Amino acid sequence: MTADGVRRLDSPGVTTPMHCLLTPRDDGSRSIRPAPGFVETAMVGFVLALSGDRAAKGAVARARRWLFNHPADPTTSSLTHMVEHALWSLAVDDGEPIDLGAVPAQAPEEAQLVNLVHVLAMYGDRPVHGGLNLQELRHAFQEAYGGRGDEPRPDSGSPESLAVAVLLDVRLREDQPSWMLVEHLMSVQERDGSYAWNVVVTALALLALVTSARDSDAFRRCQEYLLATQRADGTWLNGPVDVLEPADVLEPEPTVRSFREDSVIPNVVCQAARAVGGVSS
Repeated sequence: MTADGVRRLDSPGVTTPMHCLLTPRDDGSRSIRPAPGFVETAMVGFVLALSGDRAAKGAVARARRWLFNHPADPTTSSLTHMVEHALWSLAVDDGEPIDLGAVPAQAPEEAQLVNLVHVLAMYGDRPVHGGLNLQELRHAFQEAYGGRGDEPRPDSGSPESLAVAVLLDVRLREDQPSWMLVEHLMSVQERDGSYAWNVVVTALALLALVTSARDSDAFRRCQEYLLATQRADGTWLNGPVDVLEPADVLEPEPTVRSFREDSVIPNVVCQAARAVGGVSS
């Protein structure tokens, strides 16, 4: 733990228990090792592809190349595999329906992750088997983030909760989201362009900005951050990164080395998938 409340993701106190928590099989055993960066790479690759920006094409191609060689691991738990395969399908754009009803969620954190993938699938224009309708999704996320009232604005104001609120508001208001929500999301962006110094949260925020504030400086800096933190093998990973040379992408930002403890989405991802991208509270 650092003085400002940030925990080093690459510290033994994080990586050892997370490895044990994130690799379950249905029979109670554990996988030998998780594929580092799977969820991060699928999320960021998917969102950058939706941004439609020319600068992102090379990064998306590199991410898809890696994902084609690293599909979802069938030896993990049934729910983990269902979620990972859905993310993989969205990221490589195979056009297949997204099945979210094959395995019921057993815990609130698992249900929250399934709901998040459902929101992503809506923006990927994919048919979804199982899952909730739009109003039910809004209600579920309001409860998860402690929201109140009719507005899908959560009280917490965390980056991921604001991004989800914007994404749902865009659909509920027919592409005219509350500008107050969008401004709030832009106001919590970090100086380096990230959100919570986490690529999963940053990707989620970028998708919200693509749909609501594409011409904003927040969108530009958010995308630049993700392009600059792609690893040489095409992946993204929360933790120390080896970025590509500046000639290949935009000017690299400082290495991402830390993770906020109060971030919700990465916690959920890490509890139900193999990504080494969050810290359980």
